[in-house]
Amino acid sequence: MTRNNLIHIGILEDNIILRDSICDYLKTRENIVVSFAISRYAELTEGSINSPVDIILLDVHLRDGISIENISQIQKYFPSAKVLILTGDENDNILMKSIENGAVGYLLKPFSMSTLIDTIEIVNEKGHYLSFELTQKLMKVLNKKKFNLFNIRLELLSAREKRVVDLLQQGYSYKEISSILDISYHTVNQHIKNSYKKLNINNKYDLINFKFNENI
Repeated sequence: MTRNNLIHIGILEDNIILRDSICDYLKTRENIVVSFAISRYAELTEGSINSPVDIILLDVHLRDGISIENISQIQKYFPSAKVLILTGDENDNILMKSIENGAVGYLLKPFSMSTLIDTIEIVNEKGHYLSFELTQKLMKVLNKKKFNLFNIRLELLSAREKRVVDLLQQGYSYKEISSILDISYHTVNQHIKNSYKKLNINNKYDLINFKFNENI
């Protein structure tokens, strides 16, 4: 929440030229106040910053460490502040970890000052910002994670369990599966129960509708 329609900005950026440029430009905006501009995470822990903060512009690679690891701690110092990542690092893990740790936006360097202002205003109004390109990239990362998790779960099934599930999905009853595979009804039931656990499924209906080629 902004105060008197002003947006209070905190800056953690270890590139002094970029930090000063951002700071100088933001100060020309009537609706923006720079609450602090520092180069190290440790400067926050010293307790010398008492100004209100709405949005924190956070460089990923600070002189005293990778800042995304400290997002949750930063938010303890400034509970109402939203963290916007500034970085030239396009590593998928950095993007994913930033979002997982609580960042609400991600702006890739180099960027123009007008783009920075637009991003700040979007974050202030909507609470988050991610460009179309980064949204697409994030979705690919998420889908890849889901796909890997799905493959791990699927590989946990034995060949016989996969066959039982396949027949069940084709509409065969437990008794018919027992006859086709020449195993007992009890064994069929046990294979299905094992499949529930391995695929994280709770009932036969979900197992029947489990799409092995789509569930990613």
